[in-house]
Amino acid sequence: MILYAFAATWATALVTAATSTSINARQSTWQIDPNPVFDLGAESGDTLDTFGEVVGAARVPNGDIVVADAKYHSLRYCMPDRKFRRSAGRQGDGPGEFQSIMATMRCGDSLFVQARGTGRWSVFGPTGVFKRRYIPVLPSMRDQVPYDIRCNTTGLLINDGWENPADRKVAAFRSAVPFWMANADGLIHAWLGDLPSGERYGTVSRSTGPMPLGKQPVIAIGLTRAYVGTADSFANMVFGFNGKSIGMVRKANVNLVTTPADIQQFIAFDTAGKLEDYKASDLRRFQEMNFPSTIPAYRNLAVESEDDVWVERYPRAGENTSHWVVFSPTGTEFVQVHLPSNLKIQEIGYALGIATELPDSVHHVKMYHPKR
Repeated sequence: MILYAFAATWATALVTAATSTSINARQSTWQIDPNPVFDLGAESGDTLDTFGEVVGAARVPNGDIVVADAKYHSLRYCMPDRKFRRSAGRQGDGPGEFQSIMATMRCGDSLFVQARGTGRWSVFGPTGVFKRRYIPVLPSMRDQVPYDIRCNTTGLLINDGWENPADRKVAAFRSAVPFWMANADGLIHAWLGDLPSGERYGTVSRSTGPMPLGKQPVIAIGLTRAYVGTADSFANMVFGFNGKSIGMVRKANVNLVTTPADIQQFIAFDTAGKLEDYKASDLRRFQEMNFPSTIPAYRNLAVESEDDVWVERYPRAGENTSHWVVFSPTGTEFVQVHLPSNLKIQEIGYALGIATELPDSVHHVKMYHPKR
């Protein structure tokens, strides 16, 4: 993710209503208070960080904020007034333990926590009690874990897979990967099909990684529909829970031409906070690289409790806010929301996310309430 600090002038910014082509579009102006209702983390000048490496955050039904910290192998439960309540999980290989946390997601009142480097998820209840393990069934023997996975409030999940090793090359490439829905027990619920993967870049060692400024798939699932986007244009495919395509959510006439300023901004934030040796190596690699001629249309997709679809437009050079376009479940665009662009959203609606404060890359967990 490319992260940016936002200016104080954002404090007076209003969320402006978007013009819809539908006569039934809901018209609204949402105002955002620049002061978060929840802000937990060390200040950049502190000698001790509150967090080591925040990889996830969630809000459980009683209002507590749960922070997943990969460095300390734990889930930290904090009350809305930021007071620490309890920790859950610890380092190890037993039930409810992990050597390192890779990702988290909330499924209803449960929190799924993935151990780094494995397809094993630990499922915790709303108070931090370990409940069970979750191991997804994969549609292909070549996949060890899903590439990405999202969950709705009823426990239905949407997944996508990794690229085919036969498609890898020492250059930019793209593969066709499986997309599917799964039940809460991990069994495949519905097949969505083979669709384009993210843009990848291979090395002489046959390792691959996301292409810098490359398009990456986004997935989300609500109460009635599932969504898949490839970021080639500002459009997302909509699927019913039977796996059948039922339409598109789209916005027309979005300029995606890559500019030199986009490239320079990507490099600046990608190398921020890295040790000098690693930074120098990355800079040499970027100098030799042919960046994509178009940027991704968006970088995030989420569905809130009312099934409205939030799509985050990919940030352009010089922007100090992130721009979200909100659609009704049937695809009508009705509002735009501007949020702090250094906020990596974990849950939408009340905008809970991980904010990286530059130049020291200090992690904060923050939450904002849009005033509708």
